[in-house]
Amino acid sequence: MSFCTVDDVVDLTGTVLNDDLLGRQTIERIITAADRKVNRFLRINNLSTSPTPVPDDIKDASILYAAAMVLNRHMIDGTLPQRYQAEGLSEQVDVAAVIKNYEHDALMALQMYANENVEDVSTFRVVGQRGERVGSHNLMETWEEDET
Repeated sequence: MSFCTVDDVVDLTGTVLNDDLLGRQTIERIITAADRKVNRFLRINNLSTSPTPVPDDIKDASILYAAAMVLNRHMIDGTLPQRYQAEGLSEQVDVAAVIKNYEHDALMALQMYANENVEDVSTFRVVGQRGERVGSHNLMETWEEDET
């Protein structure tokens, strides 16, 4: 089960990939790749990879990762329109910056979800922008007051 739909990604990106069956299948494969990134983050943080119903933060992360991948594909294959339509506004934009922002926002959504759902807060994992584990941090269980 995917965390988001083709229509979710099309609504955010304005891509025309969904105009035919092959294009819709391409978006579905991109969504699958985005969901793998989301699942990797969830596994690293010992969270369920199949929450039901899908929480908004996870759905948003999936949509944002998939949108970034769709835009990246357009940049690579040269099909990105000169004037990119983002979120209903037609304007000249820095697509690389949009991709970076989508990826950042996806990671923030996942981190918010993890913060709300991780039960053991004595240790938390530090993840990089791509969702990979880059370390962990232990919180102090007790603290001592300075003697006066």
